[in-house]
Amino acid sequence: MVGQYKVNHTSWGNPPLSRKRQGTLTGEQGRTLSKATIYLFLIFVAYTACPIIDVPGLDLSLSALILLFIAIEIFLGGSLDWLAGYSGWIMLAGLFWLGILMSLVGNILFGDQTNIDVDNWKYVIRFAYWMLAFLITIYVVSTTNLGPKIVQALIWAILLTSLFRWGEVIFFNKVGAWVGTITMTQNTYGILFSTYTPCILVPLVSSNRKKWLAALAALLVWGAVVINGSRGSWISVSLGICLFMGMYAVAHPARIYRLVPLLLLPLVLGGALLLAPQVYTEKVAERFDTFQQLDQDKSFQTRQLMIQKGWKMFLDSPVFGAGAGNFRKEMVRLELSQVMRHVSQARLNRKSAHNSYLALLGETGLVGCLPFAMLILTLVIKGYQAVLALARREEFWGLGIYVGFLMMSLHLWALSGLTGTGTWVMYGLVAGMIVSTSRDIGNNATLKPYFRR
Repeated sequence: MVGQYKVNHTSWGNPPLSRKRQGTLTGEQGRTLSKATIYLFLIFVAYTACPIIDVPGLDLSLSALILLFIAIEIFLGGSLDWLAGYSGWIMLAGLFWLGILMSLVGNILFGDQTNIDVDNWKYVIRFAYWMLAFLITIYVVSTTNLGPKIVQALIWAILLTSLFRWGEVIFFNKVGAWVGTITMTQNTYGILFSTYTPCILVPLVSSNRKKWLAALAALLVWGAVVINGSRGSWISVSLGICLFMGMYAVAHPARIYRLVPLLLLPLVLGGALLLAPQVYTEKVAERFDTFQQLDQDKSFQTRQLMIQKGWKMFLDSPVFGAGAGNFRKEMVRLELSQVMRHVSQARLNRKSAHNSYLALLGETGLVGCLPFAMLILTLVIKGYQAVLALARREEFWGLGIYVGFLMMSLHLWALSGLTGTGTWVMYGLVAGMIVSTSRDIGNNATLKPYFRR
């Protein structure tokens, strides 16, 4: 049961907290987050892994409404002196958001302002919301001991998402790609599986007596990954399993035997696929065969063209880009492959970027991409230090979060996903893990110049 969680704002130089970090975290400037806020945050995080409900009549995601109530307590429930302790993260988020804003201002002052309208400014406002979600997530994770419960919430959420996908298979025969999934799009299912599937591996290496339940959950989710037919999630989930095992082996080389279930489960899944109805296996095999024919695959070729478009947009305006939110509005002359020559330039230019990084580069230029690159590099490097520190003291929740972040980042090469709450919550989970774990890392000095608390 989640009790009262007191937040902690101790300095970098204070002695490490208890290795187990049980109970509440207290500090001189500590205050208590209510049970309601703790539960709301867990629901908020879980919703990002199973975003199936919107607020009726408001065209607003449920996560936005939940975050509002969390923000009210955090920002209006007491002194805001604690903000100074997160100045490094606030600076990075602020610089990135300022880059989004400056991409529009720069185009108004020095470029083509005809493509900038009210939708562009709404885009900037949405990014302000996502920066808020990012910072609130850092705050809650770094000042409570919710890490294991967050992973539990994500496991249940991604399990529910997989059940929805299985339901579409069983009741509507929606197997493979391009079948018109119902609850979410195939791409949405794919990025959710890539991001949160690593969390289901955590119980398999933990001191958990019900590993067989965790194994069944893993098989259920992996099976949903297979029948969904997203090639991006096939690659990300497979690499995620390997990376999870590799990082565990680095943290506990003498306990590699705990990885045996992870080695056997994919074999069990493969056997189950062989026994599945032929109509299912044929569709999966047909999708898998497209890896051998990517030069003729229209989906893949479209993504290649969108990469080309983003790069040309950047070269045309390297400092400010074409303006935040303008990827679909911008008209770029594309060099078409033979298989795409029948598609008009206008139709191709209206398509989604299908690549988060090239979309950001083309839309915001260097003013947006440099702060973003600083953020991602910090999360990768410092996150690796933090997750190993946690794993070596038998806290494996960070391993699920960190590998999920890496696999999400990989999948974002084939998907436009920076404009979603789940992406920024995942960034916040890794950053919160870094801040909370840094107290126990021996080389604190390497962290001080960036994120002094």
